[in-house]
Amino acid sequence: MAEALSQMTTLDCNPMIIHQMQPDMSQKIQHAFLKDVNLQQLKQKLKTNPNSHKHYHWINEELRKKKGRLVVGNDVELRQFILQ
Repeated sequence: MAEALSQMTTLDCNPMIIHQMQPDMSQKIQHAFLKDVNLQQLKQKLKTNPNSHKHYHWINEELRKKKGRLVVGNDVELRQFILQ
């Protein structure tokens, strides 16, 4: 699990930007998150114990890394699209 977490990609995203993006993009991000088994396990751990992973936070139904970075599921095409 630790190795999988170290390979996760985070994106610097302001929460306000996420909520203003097109609904289709938001759905794609949610779908990628739901398909990622490692992120689902991390979410459950954080919901049970918010201090279980010091660098991750479950906030407003979104997984965030330190400094508020949004964690996106393991979807290469989605990540490339977001970073363009």
